Amino acid sequence: MNILLIFASNLCPNQINISEFSANDTIYLFPLTSNNDITLNIISRLKDFKTEIINTTILINETSDLVSSQYIKFIGELPLKIKSKNLLEWFKLNDNTSLWWFSKVCEKGTFDTDTFNSLVQFDTIINFIRTFDINKILYGTLNHKIKISLIKYCEDNHISFEISKTKDTNPLKTRFLKSQRFLFIKHIILMIYCMRNIFIRSQQIKKTVKDLNRKKAKENSFLIVTPFPSLDLKSANQGIYKNKFFGNIHEAIEEKGIDIIWCAMQIIHHNMTFKNSLEIGLKLIKGGNIIYFLEEFSTIILQIKAFIRTIINGLKFLLIQDEIKKAHNINGYNFYGILRDDFYSSFIGGNCYQGILFYDLFCRLFLKVGTQKGLYIFEQNMWEKIMISASNRDAKTKMYGYLQGTISPMQLKYFNHPNEITYNGKYSMPKPYMIICDGAHPARLLSNCGWPDSVVKVAEATRYNYLKEYLHIPINSKDNVILIALSIGILENAAIVETAYLAFKDKPEIEIRLKPHPFTDLEAVLKLAGISKEDLTFKIIGGGIADALRDAKILIAGETGVAVESLAFGCRVVLINNPQWINLSSLRGIDSPLIKTVNSSEELYTVVKDCLVEDCNLERDKFEANRILGDFFYLDNASDYPKKFIELLDL
Repeated sequence: MNILLIFASNLCPNQINISEFSANDTIYLFPLTSNNDITLNIISRLKDFKTEIINTTILINETSDLVSSQYIKFIGELPLKIKSKNLLEWFKLNDNTSLWWFSKVCEKGTFDTDTFNSLVQFDTIINFIRTFDINKILYGTLNHKIKISLIKYCEDNHISFEISKTKDTNPLKTRFLKSQRFLFIKHIILMIYCMRNIFIRSQQIKKTVKDLNRKKAKENSFLIVTPFPSLDLKSANQGIYKNKFFGNIHEAIEEKGIDIIWCAMQIIHHNMTFKNSLEIGLKLIKGGNIIYFLEEFSTIILQIKAFIRTIINGLKFLLIQDEIKKAHNINGYNFYGILRDDFYSSFIGGNCYQGILFYDLFCRLFLKVGTQKGLYIFEQNMWEKIMISASNRDAKTKMYGYLQGTISPMQLKYFNHPNEITYNGKYSMPKPYMIICDGAHPARLLSNCGWPDSVVKVAEATRYNYLKEYLHIPINSKDNVILIALSIGILENAAIVETAYLAFKDKPEIEIRLKPHPFTDLEAVLKLAGISKEDLTFKIIGGGIADALRDAKILIAGETGVAVESLAFGCRVVLINNPQWINLSSLRGIDSPLIKTVNSSEELYTVVKDCLVEDCNLERDKFEANRILGDFFYLDNASDYPKKFIELLDL
């Protein structure tokens, strides 16, 4: 009999049921963790049987390339697969807008949710079962999404399925969020929690700004929608708004005598409280900046209406859930169990409630400001599509999306199936008037998935103007400092930190510095990685990223754009493939001697050690850095003024 043991680091090896194993059995070990200690413990437990360790790191990351295009196509076609009435109609918000476009399912997030990652792992498991004719599965992880879909597959294919005991050290809140039972009740509770939080935030914002007389904008004013706070604090304390996302673009607009109206989208900032961010907003408004917080347009009546409409949409979803489930077939298996939680969130829970409410808030914003043009950060998040839908309803504001930073082929939310882009009929996808990319590389990725050349344009990477200084000075040899730069995604961060910790925990001779992302909770990352802060030997640093990169010889990073920026500073970049989380780096697949990819903690240590002692070809490294950065970022060496950007905005 061929047995497949799927496990993560929380498996209890001593409680694996081996009573039914025989000498003729082959047990394939399928780790979903980088921690080799757990694998060695399992081998010790199964020493009397024939075992084989599967290199899941390579298998899973190879599978991700194949499944990503299939998944994009599946989501693009799914609304039309429901026979009675397509999903766009079922979840219509009004005669022109569908809640489908605001859903987590449609968003296809890959670093803020584990849905796609779980699908890739599941597909890898199914292919292995088929290739090696598996008769029995032992399942020892806490990924309930995979478990649900795997149980269904085993029932359909007459494969024995058994759950092995695992340790669950997660707090009650995390267990509740991960639970796949009683989803209707769970998401109603989460929706009420979301409703409560928005109500409290909106009341705090209103209390802060209620007595302010904001400057009246000129008729040709320009709207910029931005996450808040992301600004230069020193300038903000003097009432001067310098937004970090837009570089000097807003300054160039103001130089033309055009007033900027800012719409602030509050985000969690772990170095600043909500109260502090409001105080900064107040200083900026008093300094003459025209700033509206989106949630100040909220009212109790709007929230009650959004609550009622969420319940109605939830009942609609339950009515057609079986049809939706049947449509989830890919590669000969059904994977609805992996997306089910996202569906409940999208059409019953907080995601649905927020989509309905924010649509009304954006409609009020556009009627208030009355601008003809606007700019926002293009990341294909839920709120962006809500905003564009609202901008098209009454005000008819042309919204320009600014794709600043880097994107990876694995960041699926940036990409659509061509039929989503080309369809312009009823309930069509909310699309920006233009997408302005800060380099040829991201523009090429968008064009490849169907965006027309008339929409995708390239302009100055103003946020990265500072890199020009470093690109034109020689790369000098550096001290042996290794920098780990975290992204905003907590799940990816945990996988990278765990692999790096296993590689260097007993290597005090190597100096490791860890730079958290300002919007990420480091304690939550360490807890997810199973590492206590006391055991972590890495030096946690703050400050600006440029200062950190100047000192580093090697950068270890994932999805963050810092990986690309680091090349200007003469850093070598090491990317990590691991079985628990797919490689989301923008540099993934780019062939260069400056970029290394490793598949284990042991390999990470070896590659880093070799990089520290090898003689660098400084001239070649400078050429490579300029080549890669020149493709990712359009940096105008003649001027810092965003001439092309302003021309595209037609101001």
